Amino acid sequence: ITNHNRRLSVFGMGILGLSQFALWWSVNIHILCLQAIIVCSYYFLRKEKLWQRALLALGVASSGACFICNIYPAWQVPLAFILIAIFAWVVVDGFDKVKALRWKEWSIVGVALVFLSSIVLAFLSDTSAYNEAVLQTVYPGARFDAGGDAFYKGSWYIQSLLYPFKNTGNNSEAGVFFNLFPLPMILGAIIVIKQIAVRIIKKSGKIDFLMLFALVPTAIITLYCTKGFPDWLAKLSLMSYSMPIRAIDMLGLLNAYFLIRILSYKDDEKLTVPVWGGAIAGILLVLYNLKNTEKFYAGYMTYSYLAVISLVIVSLVVVLLCKTSQRVRNIIISVTATLVIVCGVMVLPISRGLDSLFEKPASEKVSEIVALDPDAKWIGYDTIIFPQFLIANGAPTINSVNYIPNMELWQKLDPTGAYNEVYNRYCHVCCVFTNEPTSFTLTQPDLIILRLNYEDIAKTEVKYVFTPYQLSESSDSLDFSLIYSEENVFIYEIIYY
Repeated sequence: ITNHNRRLSVFGMGILGLSQFALWWSVNIHILCLQAIIVCSYYFLRKEKLWQRALLALGVASSGACFICNIYPAWQVPLAFILIAIFAWVVVDGFDKVKALRWKEWSIVGVALVFLSSIVLAFLSDTSAYNEAVLQTVYPGARFDAGGDAFYKGSWYIQSLLYPFKNTGNNSEAGVFFNLFPLPMILGAIIVIKQIAVRIIKKSGKIDFLMLFALVPTAIITLYCTKGFPDWLAKLSLMSYSMPIRAIDMLGLLNAYFLIRILSYKDDEKLTVPVWGGAIAGILLVLYNLKNTEKFYAGYMTYSYLAVISLVIVSLVVVLLCKTSQRVRNIIISVTATLVIVCGVMVLPISRGLDSLFEKPASEKVSEIVALDPDAKWIGYDTIIFPQFLIANGAPTINSVNYIPNMELWQKLDPTGAYNEVYNRYCHVCCVFTNEPTSFTLTQPDLIILRLNYEDIAKTEVKYVFTPYQLSESSDSLDFSLIYSEENVFIYEIIYY
């Protein structure tokens, strides 16, 4: 989509593959698959040798199967709209080549589709029990979202380069693409309208079908993330399976595509304004995005950072909107790419091996206990981090992430089913002890707090507690025996009377 501009391709790699969105989410497999499908399809039509086309068809099939089988509708549904739009451009752009395909090439396409279907069907068969269990949950199984009120998140790219150095509370949730949101999609719409008008009036001129088709999912996702859909339209479009806070990320992806595409245009192909007009547009864009970030992260950005990032954004807007020399364009694009890539690399530090996990004294102690008492159950106390640490060290833990709810346990603690809406879901489980009756509290869609009464601990059959605090409370039915302590880590064995 860069018209073979390698500098822009590196820029695109930076704002997509090494973005704060991609790396805080540990790389989004659905986006990789989408792009692999497009690239393989594009070159399938342009290669001449049969064996090359066979390999590319295999790439489409395997990437397509991967896209489908990594089930997460919140991203998959909006991405499917994007995939259909860009695939339509691939077909239209290479329509002469499509018409020239022979029976051998169509046979390869047919075999690839059968191969894709076989993977998907085998996967659905193997995971049928899991899928059925998920569908019976309140979240995500019964989730329905008609959208609305998430447009603000697109503006967070202005602060996102700080995430490796400054916590937001949940950097993955706050991760976005660096993309000049929402200017590229607005500019893309204006350019396409102008191209169509010129084509109608002058009976000549070309239309960028990539941007034209991309405007369709842009309109769908924008409406979903702003006003929302009527319930019937949300169901019909399948967007009810998504969430606006997830769909807006995919609108950010579209904005990145628009940005890259428009930057690849020559000056006579795009809309141009005077440099002072571009500078004003850049300043207004910074102010708009700053308003949306300050609403949720007041004071997050320092003045020095804000000055630097504002200069970068304004400069990039000038390049996008104005006639500039190739040298200036190259410098600004290179500086922006370098900044985004360096901050992206900082998200995932380079490491070797698992010493950072298994060489900790607490890890050694947990492994030692597990070796002596492998069937004993554990609780990671008052945090969602400790349960996962225990799991990583082989300790059976009752409050690790519930991919499907542990209904057998929860029904022991809640025999009347009063809290079914809370725990019948995919969730992280934070557990604390209390003298009050056992209760479950939903703090966010995928996080519950289990307040476990001391008398009910026996129902869980837990033997060890891994906690950042000393436990001083006890009851008539049990006591906590300290067997390990170092820094802020304590391990207790539960003694039942």
